Amino acid sequence: MTAFQHHKAYRRMYKENELTLGLHMPLENYQYATPTMEKQVELTQLAEQYGFTSLWFRDVLLQDPSFGDPATGQIYDMLIYLTYLASQTKEIALSTSAIVLPLRHPLRVAKEMATIDQLFPERLIMGVSSGDRQADFRGLGIPHEERGKRFTEAFHYLEAALNQDFPSIQSTLGSVQGANVVPKPTKRIPTMITGYSQQNMEWFAQYGDGWMYYPRHPHFQAEAITQWRKLVDIYHPGVFKPFT
Repeated sequence: MTAFQHHKAYRRMYKENELTLGLHMPLENYQYATPTMEKQVELTQLAEQYGFTSLWFRDVLLQDPSFGDPATGQIYDMLIYLTYLASQTKEIALSTSAIVLPLRHPLRVAKEMATIDQLFPERLIMGVSSGDRQADFRGLGIPHEERGKRFTEAFHYLEAALNQDFPSIQSTLGSVQGANVVPKPTKRIPTMITGYSQQNMEWFAQYGDGWMYYPRHPHFQAEAITQWRKLVDIYHPGVFKPFT
């Protein structure tokens, strides 16, 4: 059983005991060079035509050569570029991997996600993370060592603002009383936890709609997926929550 069997993008991407493939932006073999960002519209349209399920976008603010990854995500701002490519395609899912919640105010994120979902109904999958690029944290004046605490606070704030009507929110990030985020999503947007986000697996088995993790040796990957499924069954018996 899944809570999202009627969500178009989720249904396209995730089926129990099956494997689907998505693509990470940009669609180019840049390795450790700076992506040229050429022919991305044509390539995403081909990806959709060939049956790839999803496009994934990174939330990177600054180019930081010391990080060991000179590419700045897909160069362009994640949500602006995601929206642009959505307008050039018809059904391929649009996925964030991931929104760095400590670096974005959850009320803004709620407004942005709901707006994108209204413009492109049921095509959005929302991956969220605590972030790891220290240059981005320094640039915004946010302590890197506090990212775990800020992640959980922003996560619960976002969930309430996005999915509840006139929520009661009291947080160090702000408060909402007698007010409401509009628009609301056409349907609840699946929210995937990326990495560990400074939490433990019990936390995101309880609160996430799925889990995204980095490529690992197949043996260790299998162990992690097995543990994930056991914990999901403890917190949500009989519910399918995918691994990406």
